[in-house]
Order: sequence, then C-alpha cells, then structure tokens
Amino acid sequence: MNFENQYLTYDEYKELGGKLIEKSFNLLEYRAEKNIDEMTSNRFKQLSKEEYPQELKLCVYELIDILHSENNASLTSESVGNYSVAYQSSKESKKTKKNIISQYLSEVKVNGVYALYCGADEK
Repeated sequence: MNFENQYLTYDEYKELGGKLIEKSFNLLEYRAEKNIDEMTSNRFKQLSKEEYPQELKLCVYELIDILHSENNASLTSESVGNYSVAYQSSKESKKTKKNIISQYLSEVKVNGVYALYCGADEK
C-alpha cells in the first residue's frame, strides 16, 4: 500500500528518534492524521507536503506514541501486594490526544485561518 502526502514521513520519523518499523508507522501515522483532520476541519489537506509546518510534524510524532500505547493497552498503574492493575481508559486517551493537538497546533495558521478554528472559513 502506498501512503502519499503523509504529514510526517517515515524518514522524518526516524530522524526524530522513532523506533517503529515502517509498516506500523504508516498505519499509526494515518490514524494520527485522522485525529488531526477531525480537530482542524481538514485544513492541512489544503497544503502541499512542502508547506506542512514543523508543529504539525511534531504533533504527528507525539500522537504516534500515544496511538502505539493504545494498541498495547496503556498501563497506568500496577501494584504487587494484593495484585492490582489499571489501564488508561479510551476517554483519557482521547483527552490526551486532543491536548497534544491543541498544544502543537493552537498558534498555527493555514491560509490565514487558525488550524483549530471551529467557525466557518471564508470562501
């Protein structure tokens, strides 16, 4: 399967210190894109890959870690005496992803409009 116009390429991911194999990366990068597109009303799809801002690439990098953790049932605590285990809920995970997207993209503009702006774009 060919993944084109990724917000973060595999080479960029590796350069940032990413450890996943390319197949896993491609699937998680796609899911990260979808999370970003949902919160930004697909604004980054208007840009060419050469125009993708650094904040977008770093956001995707961090989201990939979160998504990878979700796949491995994110352990949040563990006790030994009277054994107890707790995993991060999907609600907590969704909140974490939204916080990451907000942190990286809150000041980014696409064609003069803030990426996270929820109002109607001028046409």
